[in-house]
Amino acid sequence: MALHQLRALLFDPATFFENHPPRRTVGMATAVVLGVATLITAGTAVIGRLFAARIDATYTETVMEPWSDAQCSSFEEMGTMPEQCQIDEPVTREVDVGAEVWSEILRLLPLVFLSLVVFWLLIALALHLLSALFDARGGFGATLSAVGWGMVLELVSTAIGLGVIAATLYGTEFASDPELLLEQLQALTGGGPSVVSTLGTVLVALWQAYIWTYGLSRARSLSVGEAGIVTAPVAVVVLLLSL
Repeated sequence: MALHQLRALLFDPATFFENHPPRRTVGMATAVVLGVATLITAGTAVIGRLFAARIDATYTETVMEPWSDAQCSSFEEMGTMPEQCQIDEPVTREVDVGAEVWSEILRLLPLVFLSLVVFWLLIALALHLLSALFDARGGFGATLSAVGWGMVLELVSTAIGLGVIAATLYGTEFASDPELLLEQLQALTGGGPSVVSTLGTVLVALWQAYIWTYGLSRARSLSVGEAGIVTAPVAVVVLLLSL
């Protein structure tokens, strides 16, 4: 997307959707959503890697326990002794907590991508159904397109959120003791969103509602006022769920 097109989308959506009718830009809007989801997933991975790298804690994990003589006696007659019968003490290993955290983050990254795509589909579905209360015309694809363009703003809210997390990480000296580390993490995550994150969430929700209103107006042949009535409750629900 060219810079002047992005500027029009963000600050003059009426003109943007006049030049980019939702019915004709479904493919482009879909590409925008997938691109945004990819960037957010990548950003999450970067912050997650930085977070995991700052954790310098280990704990001892028992890998194998020795079996009792009673358990091993039956194997003596067979002539094959399991490894559990050949050790006298538990076998342990040192586990790197940072590596464990990074493995968990990697497992969650596909969910980050998928959640953004599902969010797009659900918002489009809600706006499409609610707009049917008026004399709306236009297919679901046009509504998907209108909502998809507004997903660009998810980059703003994510950048703010990840920025706050990065600042918190660099301002925190994590303990090397796993129990103390757990207490630190609970304290960091239990304090609720910061003022900056909350303001960013509110800003993005209102800004998206602004873009979606003009996009839905064009996609469903509604007046701007009618589209605003449809968009407002959806934006409120999104905002409440985000806080």
